Amino acid sequence: MITENTALHIGTEWVNDWNSHDLDKVMSHYADDIHFTSPFVIKINNDPTGVINSKPLLRAYFERALNAYPSCISNCTGYFHRLTLLSFTIRASTTCLPPS
Repeated sequence: MITENTALHIGTEWVNDWNSHDLDKVMSHYADDIHFTSPFVIKINNDPTGVINSKPLLRAYFERALNAYPSCISNCTGYFHRLTLLSFTIRASTTCLPPS
């Protein structure tokens, strides 16, 4: 069960790991059966679904994102949790935004 304290801890840790660009630490937050959705997937992966359903594909996506935007800094602006579900709203700095 995910408590509010656990959600806050995970969100803070994820943002710190992302901002340090430590891909191994970022990936440690994800289960093998990940379901990841982001509008950035559409731009960076050229995938109109915006969905990633495997950990290896998620790692490859994050690697492309970090290489494309090396000065990217993010902040957690919100989260939602229920029992075993945890979802974050992450706001990227303007240095993280793909060109339109």
